[in-house]
Formats: sequence, structure tokens, C-alpha cells
Amino acid sequence: GPRLRRALCSVLPPARQTEVLRAWEIAVDKTGGYIYSRGLMALVSGAAHYVLLVILGVPYAPALAVWVGLVSQFIPTIGT
Repeated sequence: GPRLRRALCSVLPPARQTEVLRAWEIAVDKTGGYIYSRGLMALVSGAAHYVLLVILGVPYAPALAVWVGLVSQFIPTIGT
């Protein structure tokens, strides 16, 4: 967070601080966009699986759909 960024920049010369802060902002923007897109894909996957599970008459369709949505989008990413 902000404290880590300040602590890191406090030990750097002023010229390097600007470069580090710029790289930090780029990393935060890219990571945030990636997590947002994975969350959106998890929502779409969960909704599609929910519809399919309800049509098939599977019990606990909402819980299973949430599980499938989250696992299908986040676990493969963490495991690589």
C-alpha cells in the first residue's frame, strides 16, 4: 500500500523515485484490470452454469454455480 511505497521511495535518490512511482502506478493499473476481467469472467461463467444446472435439475445449483465460476477463473491462474 501507500506505506510500502513511501518506505521504498525514501531510500532512493529523488531521480529514481519518479521512475519507481511511475512503474508502481503501471503495475497497480495492470493488476487491477486483470483482476476485474477475471471477476467478470467468473460472473459470466457462474451465470451460465447456473442456468444449465437449473435446466438439468441439479440440487444446490446456486452454490455449485458460484463455486464453478470462482474456481474456473481464479484457481488456474493461481496454480500457474
